[in-house]
Amino acid sequence: LSNWDTNQQIRLDGQWEFYPNVLLTPEMKLPEHKVYIDVPGTWDKQMGDQSDGAGTYRLMIKLPQDALYGFKVKTMRFASVIYANGHEIAHTGRIGYTKETFRPESRYLFTSIGSKDGYIELLIPMSSFNYYNGGIIKSIEFANYAAAQKSDYQNKIIETVFITLYLVFGLTFIFYFIKRKENRYYLYYGLSFLF
Repeated sequence: LSNWDTNQQIRLDGQWEFYPNVLLTPEMKLPEHKVYIDVPGTWDKQMGDQSDGAGTYRLMIKLPQDALYGFKVKTMRFASVIYANGHEIAHTGRIGYTKETFRPESRYLFTSIGSKDGYIELLIPMSSFNYYNGGIIKSIEFANYAAAQKSDYQNKIIETVFITLYLVFGLTFIFYFIKRKENRYYLYYGLSFLF
């Protein structure tokens, strides 16, 4: 990314380092055994054709300048900690080596990352149990902080507009049903918009 226009949002898609069955922290030495994994995608192949387990993703990002960058994560299955340049910047759930020690959580994350000496090192230990796939399932979006924040804000506005439209349509059909009880399909349409 050293020649990248930082005002453009990109996806951190491609080959990442992956350390299966190891939950790394920044203080730990990187193991010699690593494989490369496609992001986005499931980790099933690297985990012996199973979705349950734990592992750590790693990516070194070379940047054109030191700055504050925005980082948006959509879907990672199911518990993770995100470290950037040795500092925890976000987490979901609680990672662990067994289903008894891990707690699942899946949600979108938007956070900032500062680069150091033109680099950002991402380290993402993850756990997933009792689900049909694990890993970084959707693209991670990346841009300078102002551009990423603007994109996140625009997405929230669009979501709000659609939710409002669904509520208006749903309530309108329910109102029609209240006025004309013999036309039950108004109730069904109204409920389908609300649920």
